[in-house]
Amino acid sequence: MHSAPFDHHQAGTAPTRSMAGSLGNTPGSSGGPAGATPSPAHGPSHGPALSSTTQPASLSHRPPAEPFRQRAAAALRDDFLRVAVPRATYRQHYGRQEALAQLGDPLKWRERARSIRARTIAQIDRYLDQAVAAVKARGGHVHRAATAGEAVEAILGIIHRAGARRVVKSKSMVTEEIHLNPHLEAAGIEVVETDLGEYIIQLAGHRPSHIVAPAVHLSQHQIREIFSREAGRPLPDDAVALAAFARQQLRQKFLRAGVGISGVNFLVAESGTVVLVTNEGNGRMVTSLPRVHIAVMGMERVVPTWADLAVLLEVLARSATGQKITVYTTFVGGPRRPGEADGPEEFHLVIVDNGRSNLLGTRFQEALHCIRCGACLNACPVYRQIGGHPYGGVYSGPIGAVITPLLGGLDGWDDLPYASSLCGACYEACPVMIPLHDLLVDLREEVVNRRRPAREAAYGDAGPRARPSGAAGRKAATAAGGEAGASGPEAGGGEREAAVWTGATREASGGEGLHGLRHRAEAWAFRLWRWAFTDPRRYRLVARLAAWLQVPWLVQDEPAGAAAGAAQGVAAPGTNAPATTEAGTTASGTTAPGTAVPGVTEAADRTGGWPQGAGTPPAVTTSGAPAGDVTTTGGDAAFSGRVAGAAPDDAVAGAAGGAYGTGSPVEPVELMAGAVLRGGPGPLGAWTASRDFPAVASRPFHARWAELARETEPAVTRTGEPGAGSAADRSAASASIEEGVNPGGAAGRQFARPTVPASPGAAPLAGSRPQETGKRTAAAGPALDPFPVVASGPTAGLPRADHPGPDPATWPERFGRELEAVHGTWTRVHGSTPEATASACAAACAEYARAHGLRRVVAWDPAAPDLPEGAGPVLEAVLHALEEAGCQVTRWRGDRQRQAPSSLRQAAATADLGIVAAHFAVAASGTAAVVHGPGRGRAVSLLPEHLVILVPGTVLVPTLAEAIVGLSGRYGVADPTTAPQNVTFITGPSKSSDIELHPVVGVHGPRHVHAVIYGTQ
Repeated sequence: MHSAPFDHHQAGTAPTRSMAGSLGNTPGSSGGPAGATPSPAHGPSHGPALSSTTQPASLSHRPPAEPFRQRAAAALRDDFLRVAVPRATYRQHYGRQEALAQLGDPLKWRERARSIRARTIAQIDRYLDQAVAAVKARGGHVHRAATAGEAVEAILGIIHRAGARRVVKSKSMVTEEIHLNPHLEAAGIEVVETDLGEYIIQLAGHRPSHIVAPAVHLSQHQIREIFSREAGRPLPDDAVALAAFARQQLRQKFLRAGVGISGVNFLVAESGTVVLVTNEGNGRMVTSLPRVHIAVMGMERVVPTWADLAVLLEVLARSATGQKITVYTTFVGGPRRPGEADGPEEFHLVIVDNGRSNLLGTRFQEALHCIRCGACLNACPVYRQIGGHPYGGVYSGPIGAVITPLLGGLDGWDDLPYASSLCGACYEACPVMIPLHDLLVDLREEVVNRRRPAREAAYGDAGPRARPSGAAGRKAATAAGGEAGASGPEAGGGEREAAVWTGATREASGGEGLHGLRHRAEAWAFRLWRWAFTDPRRYRLVARLAAWLQVPWLVQDEPAGAAAGAAQGVAAPGTNAPATTEAGTTASGTTAPGTAVPGVTEAADRTGGWPQGAGTPPAVTTSGAPAGDVTTTGGDAAFSGRVAGAAPDDAVAGAAGGAYGTGSPVEPVELMAGAVLRGGPGPLGAWTASRDFPAVASRPFHARWAELARETEPAVTRTGEPGAGSAADRSAASASIEEGVNPGGAAGRQFARPTVPASPGAAPLAGSRPQETGKRTAAAGPALDPFPVVASGPTAGLPRADHPGPDPATWPERFGRELEAVHGTWTRVHGSTPEATASACAAACAEYARAHGLRRVVAWDPAAPDLPEGAGPVLEAVLHALEEAGCQVTRWRGDRQRQAPSSLRQAAATADLGIVAAHFAVAASGTAAVVHGPGRGRAVSLLPEHLVILVPGTVLVPTLAEAIVGLSGRYGVADPTTAPQNVTFITGPSKSSDIELHPVVGVHGPRHVHAVIYGTQ
């Protein structure tokens, strides 16, 4: 169900197709257009169909030999996969819901992001030309490639001219798309993937199975075997030890590589800045340590301005991993400048078309809006069952089912548009609101249109009367591509989709014994499901029967309560992670540390999990609420059903034992509203072991619509008018509005946004009111936005529930608490004078070094230009104190006559502790922005295991948007000639969960990050 109706295709004027021609120049040049024919000037909703005659099958998109149903069947036979993939996707999906809810109104943010992407793609030629000019102005080289072959040729030429024999790579989907690694290896070049998940699958010889988690299909035991084979000795079956092995192996690769290759998350057109969003630190190493850096991007990754980037960054990390912001958000501008001792000497940007420009001006143009977050994969019920490999291409899930046939042609990929239930979950999850389900229907129409000539040839000129009828007719129509004139789901869609999945299930059930029996039972269950759902009368009868038969296996779709609150479903005070049920799993379907799931052995969580609140479903509180009320502390109520029409308290108490039915009788619709099926007889019990099955409502939606409309109709009384009520009444009504609760008395449903959990140390904005638990029972006041709205800056007009408030005095503590939530530590010091403040900082840093036994220190030069105001004396005092404590201190000097760059890098690589100063600090996320330059080396904050960041109170800003505005004002980042070549936003220590979802801290970057906050705003 869509959150709000809108025109999917308001993309403005369609762009011209000149990009296709401009990309066809000689590799390494940036030349002009090659006389491409412009597309008709109409929007994509009325654009031409994608002509199959203009879609040559690219070698980079060659389909696999096995048909889709065989690939899907193989995945359905993998018991570990069918547990691991749902577990991972549920975790990321709930993490996304919770992180987006902290913004206040996710829909408004998504709409803003969608408008940015639509405007960008509509004028993509203009923004690409602007970006190319800016990159060149900063000393970079631009290579445009119309095809995968031209991209590979350009990259090979750069590497050969550099004389490099080893290449280190960070995660890049576009390099997977053009099959870069096999071409480089064939040329005798050693290629090393450095992202932990990519490194694992490179050693295993696999392709990525998820955009964000490429090794999600492998168990920890399998990864241990892969790493043990690489090490030549048995390694412990421990995620931390395995990650440490990868860190050790890859560190020397980083230091000795001649070329680094990265992808591109965004390219800011106005400044020519490449933006990389990573967690492990390998992306920073690839772009900082080798002598040559090559960034490879699809042409659609451009973003017009820094203001636009501020919005997209807020929704990207939240949608991808459930984080407010990734550990490292790096802005790369080009080669290092004079006086800088590290960074690449050459910077090359390769812009890849590879079929993308064919989508411009067509109804499929919106597919280019994708920002590669992977949220649609996590929401897709098909992907959750089979994983990514059955899709056959580089891109999987709903977005893969759309863009793989579009970029590679329908030949060999015509099954992918049918690998979907068209439920729309992908659209609801997409941060830029791509209507993927609509595009899949359009692609099905393309498939039918391509098959129509074959059907007409089979029937000749005899016309419709010659076609067989009944089951034989349907089979013939399906084989030929559907009936003439059919489109969308009717275009052979239902029969074809059923054929695909029934065939896949039949393939999967080919095994012998109990395994095959289970899959055969599943196949019959789905046939029965289809039989019931294809006739309204059968559906009503079956739904009514199922509504009562399901009662013994119904449980509430919410985390079990912690400690004493478990029986009532109340989260224990001060806890963030969900409690564990009797089966050892959290209510989200994820496995609690130290428990086992069929086919999975869980190790204990050694790090305390991901950032606070990320990756777990929101807790639900019932204490203090009237009967039937549930107040959420996060998540998407409309999607999960956690708050909609909860059962009364006695029914909730009855559910504590694992099922409804022991409480007082309630109406079936109320009983089903907040419940899911877990367990059940036969195959149903196995099927729900790793996924929740929604409860069946006893009455269809249309039968409840009139009653629902009456219950949610507010009785509005304007304030200031007679009968408006007391101030207290209006205040109570306002509090209910802020909570996101629709009116309707005791029986009212809660369909609006849930209450957002307060971030650590959160303070309300001026004019906002504290959120209270309650329910609107009186006449409503005037319509109010339930969340504070940003008044100015890049995110002006958007709600911001997690804003730290207008009082700068509260920002230092908020910054520290946010840093602590992502596994960092912090100290706040005070001093009555600048000298006293510097002395206090020195004492704090010396104590940190002593407590951790750190002896080798590398730090920014206290005399370096462009340090934060007042940071030089503080940094000098800190280094002097460390030297007095017996530490060996290396100051990062930018003057090559005094210190060779190689010696500085070696000092950073062997140091225990690095010390830098923050130029900006974001209170809402605990993020420190460090601007690199002469005397301010990149390796200082990257290579040591411990990092101390000095944070002056004067650099604190409330949100990421203000930090970007500050960068623009201070450094003129919109001006390519003055913008710094490298800026990194650091949020806690490096981390990864690529080994069977175990959070591991310190993969490539520092394992420990400590902030020393001093002074006042």
